[in-house]
Amino acid sequence: MNSTSGSIRVSVLQVQSFEAGATSGTVSVEIARAGNLKIGTTSGNITARAEEFDKTDIGSTSGTITVFLRDMPGFTAKVETTSGRFEYELPLSKQASAYICGDGSKDVHLHTTSGNIWLKKLGA
Repeated sequence: MNSTSGSIRVSVLQVQSFEAGATSGTVSVEIARAGNLKIGTTSGNITARAEEFDKTDIGSTSGTITVFLRDMPGFTAKVETTSGRFEYELPLSKQASAYICGDGSKDVHLHTTSGNIWLKKLGA
């Protein structure tokens, strides 16, 4: 799904691979089960909720990223922001350049150039 100047809002039960992108607009995604989840914006905020996933890549050039995930079984998150804050409410431990939650089995990449990244507990 792509939008040049508008918002994207999606709710899906199960999908093997999902991609959404917006040039100038917000993206809001709720997914119960996804294999691969990729979301990006050039100028817009992203909100994503994922009950289960294998790999997640979410990025914005200029926008806030808010992601809701479960802490079990767990994930390894690589988080990058050039001029923004990273805050989380999940039990994370920092190891080298990654944040580990639970067993660290799933991959999460969150990145923004100019914006904050919020990692929140799903259901909290």
